[in-house]
Amino acid sequence: MRARFRILSLCSIATMCLAAGAHAALNISTDPTQNMNCSGGVCTATAKAAVLNVHDLTDMLASGDLKVATGNSGAQDIHVATPVTWTSASRLTLDALHSIVFGQAVSVAGSGAVTLITNDGGTGGDYWFLSAGSISFWDLKSSLIINGQKFTLVNDISSLAKKIAGKPAGHYALANSYDASVDGAYKHSPVTTVFTGTFEGLGNAIQNLTIAVPSENLPLVGLFAQSAGTLRDTNLPNVSLSKKFFGDTSYGGALVGENDGSVLRASSSGIIADAGDMAAGGLIGINRGQVANASSAVGGGIGGLAVNNYGVITQSFATGDTPGSDAGGLVYYNDGKGSITLSYATGDATAETAISKYGNAGGLVGVNYGDIAQSFATGAITAKGGGKTTAGGLVGLSGNGVISQTYATGAVINRKKAIVGGLVGELGPKASIQQSYSVGAITVGGSSLAGGAIGYDKSSGQQIKDLDWDLDTSGIDDPGRGAGAPRNDPGITGLTDDQLKSGLPDGFDPKVWGQDPNINNSYPYLLANPPPDNAPREGTIKARRRG
Repeated sequence: MRARFRILSLCSIATMCLAAGAHAALNISTDPTQNMNCSGGVCTATAKAAVLNVHDLTDMLASGDLKVATGNSGAQDIHVATPVTWTSASRLTLDALHSIVFGQAVSVAGSGAVTLITNDGGTGGDYWFLSAGSISFWDLKSSLIINGQKFTLVNDISSLAKKIAGKPAGHYALANSYDASVDGAYKHSPVTTVFTGTFEGLGNAIQNLTIAVPSENLPLVGLFAQSAGTLRDTNLPNVSLSKKFFGDTSYGGALVGENDGSVLRASSSGIIADAGDMAAGGLIGINRGQVANASSAVGGGIGGLAVNNYGVITQSFATGDTPGSDAGGLVYYNDGKGSITLSYATGDATAETAISKYGNAGGLVGVNYGDIAQSFATGAITAKGGGKTTAGGLVGLSGNGVISQTYATGAVINRKKAIVGGLVGELGPKASIQQSYSVGAITVGGSSLAGGAIGYDKSSGQQIKDLDWDLDTSGIDDPGRGAGAPRNDPGITGLTDDQLKSGLPDGFDPKVWGQDPNINNSYPYLLANPPPDNAPREGTIKARRRG
């Protein structure tokens, strides 16, 4: 029996789904002040829906320090919904029960100061910056305090690198957006010291960063070579990474070569060109720590967001294309210790084995040995053959781990010889799949092994449960070819396009999955990770084939 579930609300991981919403927030906006008590330099909300007019706020800042607080009114978050600017030396304190959301810019145009306090009586909150949100300072001597921690302000890459070299465990914040084109092309990572402190971008951008590594061997390449600290709220638009051929492979990413700490709400766009012997990701080379709410639109690497993942990646996405002999739309290699949740990729991935004997490409992950949950991929996957090539709409080769509650909609195309599947190219003996489906068209040639959902299933068959593929859109309409091998693989079901669009497949949890004719072309989608309305596509591709 098939059940139909219509979603009641929709939130995007790109905006993090505000925990409380406007009905339980103190909004700083152009609307008239209401449900606020302002006295003695303190403005406190008196109801869960409150407004502080921005002109009232700046008038009070003109005469002294001002604290804006949610208090015990029922309001949980503070939303900055309009630009805020003041020129006096006054301090603005934002004190929230839960979170502070910067939807617009806050500009300290004089010698003023800012204090942010989150989770003041609540738990699970944070502060973050939406696309138009930021905090900027005119005076680098201004004070910035976030949850009791004082930050040193910097306004260029050189100053940041020097300060970190002197105090690697320090806490630094980017005072303004910075155009790195004035620096020319860096021949190595700008910050070479292993960083163990906090770098807070405040929603500001470091744009036009170019790192063109010459022939010397550098193991880690990025704005930061290696970080065991926290890198957050940093935007890197129009980045360019390149490296000439030389010896051992290095790992690179726009933000950091190796992350051993946390990367939170960071983003990048640009190109990886002539990667040489550098395995490059759009944002991170190697991740051994935590990555959350991060994104990349960098094209040309082998991993849309990161190359190798040994840690945790959650609520993140990539939109750049990933070419070469090995490629993953989000991550190329997900280790047995790695996990990917609530994430997606929209870029195209290519596996080409003209040089190497093996190639693996997946819309989300090229090679997987870890866990993947509540994630999806929409890009086209191309296997160009030569040697052994695996390609899948979601994962190229899954040697181990659990793939749960996932889907792939991109075409899987083979031009020569390959193992291809709508969801996974090859599934290993210890790997498993559950509550997943694929709908992409599968085009094969030569002596390829192709299945509607899996190309080659090496598992016992008991590890597959509630796996479906579209008999109509895939072009594989034989119900026995859910896997290219073995035939009639248990746990895999072919459904017509109408069946997939008319209700959730059997075994799909309605608490996890939704269905709506206006979302995801009527196919099932993940309630906690809905598809973007208009996924951006950026990045011109030029990268070497890896052997």
